[in-house]
Amino acid sequence: MFTRRTIIILIPAALIALVLAMAMAFSKGSDDTLYKQGETYARVYGFLRANFVDENKVAPDTLFYGALKGMAEATGDPYTTYLDPEEYESAKSHTEGEFVGIGVVFRTLEDGRHLVIAPLRNSPAFEAGIRAGDVIDAVDGKPVKGLDSSAVQTLIKGAAGTEVSVTVIRHDTQKPETIKLKRATLKVESVVSVGFVNDEKKIGYVRVESFSKDTAADLVKALKDLKSQGMKGLIIDLRDNGGGLLTQAVKVSDLFIDEGVIVSTKGRARDANDVYEAHKGDAIFPGNSLPIAIIVNKGTASASEIVSGALHDHGRAILVGGNTYGKDSVQTIEPMEDGKSALKLTVAHYYTPNNTPLYSGLKPDILVEIPDEKWAEVARNRIDFELHNDGKPYTGADDTQLAAAMEKISSEIP
Repeated sequence: MFTRRTIIILIPAALIALVLAMAMAFSKGSDDTLYKQGETYARVYGFLRANFVDENKVAPDTLFYGALKGMAEATGDPYTTYLDPEEYESAKSHTEGEFVGIGVVFRTLEDGRHLVIAPLRNSPAFEAGIRAGDVIDAVDGKPVKGLDSSAVQTLIKGAAGTEVSVTVIRHDTQKPETIKLKRATLKVESVVSVGFVNDEKKIGYVRVESFSKDTAADLVKALKDLKSQGMKGLIIDLRDNGGGLLTQAVKVSDLFIDEGVIVSTKGRARDANDVYEAHKGDAIFPGNSLPIAIIVNKGTASASEIVSGALHDHGRAILVGGNTYGKDSVQTIEPMEDGKSALKLTVAHYYTPNNTPLYSGLKPDILVEIPDEKWAEVARNRIDFELHNDGKPYTGADDTQLAAAMEKISSEIP
């Protein structure tokens, strides 16, 4: 028998069912299956709201957004998800060069551990002493070994100003340490290191950490400065660059390619099929006027793979390092009518100028592997050097991938 409270809750649930059914009927020509599915949703919603033991966990928004997330996740695509208001705001901020978090870049290893590759400069993680090589062991007391990276990111995320406890296994002592961090709005620098790695040969170096709205403009400034100082060769470091904006990847590629395809996308919908081409006259270094090497690794993904593939296929750059990640899918964010949430969905796949899909990653011309644990040490030495030397590039002997790139570019300079 239903209690009065149950009936009160089921009434709005029935209204939801009616609204859903009407919407689906208009959009799908009174599809009976969709109508019944709407009724089932409302019935489940009503029972959860009325009877679930912990009322705080079945708030209307929680159930609503949870249902939409479940629908998106049912595709099996890790990049398709429903963004609730907080996540949607974070996504918008991130592409503009800002995001809320603690500022730590980590990589999930084959054994399920989460290895810190680098803390972002001036971030809560950096200020708290978290360094490359540390392993994230727990978040707010919950062990994270074996979870996928997105699940760990979800645990770490939260509103600016709120606290999160992160337990790390220190790289030097191998002992756990729990650190309380306050989440903050972080400004992401895209071009983080600029200078010469060989003064005699005039080999320039730029390290690009992400592709946000100012990346191409920042890179133009850096390249013009190096060019004014007589640069004769260039190394672009895209290691652990997880990507960002497609528009910026195209603009960056356009700085080195005179004409032709930069990247193409292919999907089901007509507007998901597109070809992005270089604009004649936009290149700072036209033709083959400058030998270029791009350093990549398994953290090189998405937009950074587009740049690497474009310059490589046009014969403008050689690739040095390890195989790239293989993020070949195109996502779009579709805002919803409430103005607060959005559907992020995969709509197409990327292809390089030679029509090569990116799903298996890019293979370097010069393969130089650095194991994960060793790379964390290199990354730690690199960021410490950059911080204490005004962003100048790190050229330590432990960075064998950079050494190989320098050797190759040096051999091409008279």
